[in-house]
Amino acid sequence: VVTAPGEGIVAGSEPFVVTRGYLLQRFMQACAGRGGAPIKFNGSIFTVDATSAYDADYRRWGPCYWWQNTRLPYLSMCASGDFEMVRPLFRMYVDDLLGLHVWRTHLYTGHRGAFLPECMLFWGPTFAATYGWTPFEERGEDKLQESGWHKREWVSGLELVWMMLDWWEHTQDPAFARDTLIPAARVFVGFFAEHYPRDERGKLVMEPSQALETWWDCTNPMPEVAGLHAVTARLLALPEDLTLEWNRRAWTNLRDALPDLPTREVDGARMLAPAERFADKRNVENPELYAVFPFRRVTFATPDVELGRRALEARWDRGASGWR
Repeated sequence: VVTAPGEGIVAGSEPFVVTRGYLLQRFMQACAGRGGAPIKFNGSIFTVDATSAYDADYRRWGPCYWWQNTRLPYLSMCASGDFEMVRPLFRMYVDDLLGLHVWRTHLYTGHRGAFLPECMLFWGPTFAATYGWTPFEERGEDKLQESGWHKREWVSGLELVWMMLDWWEHTQDPAFARDTLIPAARVFVGFFAEHYPRDERGKLVMEPSQALETWWDCTNPMPEVAGLHAVTARLLALPEDLTLEWNRRAWTNLRDALPDLPTREVDGARMLAPAERFADKRNVENPELYAVFPFRRVTFATPDVELGRRALEARWDRGASGWR
């Protein structure tokens, strides 16, 4: 039901329901989004006594932060003008813990840069159910977490930098760019240049890798490839007085070494793919569409929009509901 100009929104109409939901969501985010830690994805501060078996302290998926879920209420905050509510997210992951991310990455891999773990307690460590119970000293060469669900799911740092770039573009706060955005970009983007080899053409070869929690055996997964294309382009578009020359040189070198967005062909039609090579499907995500959202490399304004349309139509997993 669409009302005539001046009549307002009719109670019960589709515009009324959508507007009410939007306002309720913003109210809940405003209540929870100004504290000392980011909004908790599984209940926020609004957990209740659900049944006799589960009281208000119970949270499915536990007390930790899972990046793929934590980011969701924050992705639209800049567009709605809620800039102050995004800061607890940046404060925990970057201001408080960036040094730990760098130290852990060097301890596990022996090189510079940092990856952001999918599953993390608010003071930084990956929780034991994910990392595994084998002591660090007793592990072999592979010091990464034992759980395969997000063992090499490393798009989180790129998404965090992408969101900080949104925050910068809306606020134009030079102190934030210098003290938070640039240091985070340097280590989260630089991780990939340090971690993966290059082929005879000088192109990055991301292997072993995975595409989210869904495809566990990949080469050049779409989330990381699209993220690196998108983030390096925006970093290089920052004002030069905010970035150091060696940062720009490193980002340029990495941009030039990136593989193309992966595609596949179905019944003669070319479309976005989860990775250049992908196998071992375990979950129900559609990582091929990360080039569309959140990284906006394929949009209605780009000439390859049909790659995104076809990927959407041919996706493996469909649905309009879920635990998220």
